[in-house]
Amino acid sequence: EWFVTYGDQVYFDPALPESRRHICMVITDIVSRYDVDAIHMDDYFYPYPKQGVDFPDDASFARYGGGFSNKADWRRSNVNVLIKKIHETVRELKPWVKFGVSPFGIYRNQKSDPLGSKTNGLQNYDDLYADVLLWAREGWIDYNIPQIYWEIGHPAADYITLIQWWNKNATREGTHLYIGQNVARTMKADQLTRKMLYERSLSKVKGNCFWPANEILW
Repeated sequence: EWFVTYGDQVYFDPALPESRRHICMVITDIVSRYDVDAIHMDDYFYPYPKQGVDFPDDASFARYGGGFSNKADWRRSNVNVLIKKIHETVRELKPWVKFGVSPFGIYRNQKSDPLGSKTNGLQNYDDLYADVLLWAREGWIDYNIPQIYWEIGHPAADYITLIQWWNKNATREGTHLYIGQNVARTMKADQLTRKMLYERSLSKVKGNCFWPANEILW
């Protein structure tokens, strides 16, 4: 009863307090029993949308959506609550253990928000209901690894445009910014050296996370 089916996958319903409680219980078990450096959350908050198919949470919205005039704001609130609770769970157990996320590489496009990037693609805020800037601003995450998986010069999501945007917007004192790299696309375009050299000119970028690992094995 905690799950909903969307496409060919089954998901915890992000609206349910029971879902958030269970996830935090799992994290409590991991952090308390193992010497981990961090708890990491990938880019799945609400699922990537399927064209013409809405996520099936009408019943949950009817039950828990009081106070919200639209479902999008309510969904973002559900994710915000989970991120904040994970942060609090980790901090209470072992304050030195980090909590971070690797969101999709576009927060918002400029056509949706003047503060967005000059890009044209799927958006964290609008499509995955992930308000990553809020989490960084509030100190709920210790590090951010946006998945900037495109090439320099990509027509819809230029790498340089995006890395500049994240360097400017998605940091706060004490929150680290790393860049998620798509190894195969970067190597195919022969851009690894250019990307690494450019990053070193940006004050907030602390390093890189290369995906997937098997692509860098020889």
